[in-house]
Amino acid sequence: PTHRTLAAIKESGKLIVLTRNAPTTYYIDREDSQAGPEFELVIAFADYIGLEVEIIEKDTIKELLDALSQGEGDLIAAGLTETVKRGKQFRFGPTYQTVSEQVVCRRGGARPTKVEELVGLNIEVIANSSYSEGLKRYKDSIPQLSWITNEEEDTEQLLEKVWRKQIDCTIADSNIVSINQRYFPELVVVFEFGKAANIAWAMPK
Repeated sequence: PTHRTLAAIKESGKLIVLTRNAPTTYYIDREDSQAGPEFELVIAFADYIGLEVEIIEKDTIKELLDALSQGEGDLIAAGLTETVKRGKQFRFGPTYQTVSEQVVCRRGGARPTKVEELVGLNIEVIANSSYSEGLKRYKDSIPQLSWITNEEEDTEQLLEKVWRKQIDCTIADSNIVSINQRYFPELVVVFEFGKAANIAWAMPK
């Protein structure tokens, strides 16, 4: 797949941005206008270099990463965590937000306080995520640790599944958790998972 150089992007007059629909990234507001923290950042950047923006929405992190590697867009602006594995495949821009990854369960349900206590629980995380990368790192020292990776749903939907008692716990970024606790106040953060994570835009190498 061919990826456009900055010169080619400027010549086309348009920056093609891959994102996903979520309160922390990009959405259509009540006035039917495009909105969201990522959208505002992208518009400011495009203005600065004199470009229009075309938004392409994808449903999952996997679809975003695949689309970028296939040359479908110029960058991903979707609350993406910079990880070692992703850094081998893509180039990341400057960090613009630092979040912590949190294990989230439901009030009245399971209350693990450390990774070892996730054993035996019904844990689900989104596929191709920094969360599943993190869990894999614990697998050697805790062989009985198991979890499901979900290819179809996003973090917000998994938080709702915890709230609906369909799963025990999931892992999510702190900024996503705090927004979703407004809708699902019974969600509780039981412990911080791993160290702080950097959020940045991803581009082809």
